[in-house]
Amino acid sequence: MAGTRFSLNRELLHARLGPEVTDELIRFEQALNTMAQQTNANPLGPVDPPPQISAVTVTPKGGGVHQVTIQDNNPIERGVEYFAEYSQTPDFSTFTSVPMGPSRQVDVPVGTGPVYWKAYSAKKTSAPSAPIYHGGTEAAPAAVDSQGTTAAVSAGIPGTGTGTEPSTDPRGSAGYGFDPVRSAASVEIPVA
Repeated sequence: MAGTRFSLNRELLHARLGPEVTDELIRFEQALNTMAQQTNANPLGPVDPPPQISAVTVTPKGGGVHQVTIQDNNPIERGVEYFAEYSQTPDFSTFTSVPMGPSRQVDVPVGTGPVYWKAYSAKKTSAPSAPIYHGGTEAAPAAVDSQGTTAAVSAGIPGTGTGTEPSTDPRGSAGYGFDPVRSAASVEIPVA
């Protein structure tokens, strides 16, 4: 995203429209580029997702609570937010999303039993980064076992997506969604 700017041909504008109109259009160009920079927008097209985070580490703290820690060594822009997802199954067919905001560490009450974790980042104006899996790869993530006296891990509901992801075609690791707008015809999230 850095370096993507709207740019006018100043010489052509000056030759065809004169100096006064050119000056006004240049101020408009500067305002548009400033707004795009401050909102993580791209005045010329879609915003690139942030780079993939470096690692996610999950540690059981007892009592059915897991501490999720994200390591992100990438240069990033303001507005990057982090998400974690956990599931009772390594394929994440049912999952629970945990929006972490700008924080890279959070304690999550998940109950007892083995849980699989993945994490990723996104901007409100971009698609999400590719996820990283705790203790392994997408094909073989490592489970984190919770011990304690709390209730069993919630199975979650079949993924309903997040952000602009439609409930009729849910995908995990979606952050704010892959599309900038979700249609009004999307199915509502089921209430348990």
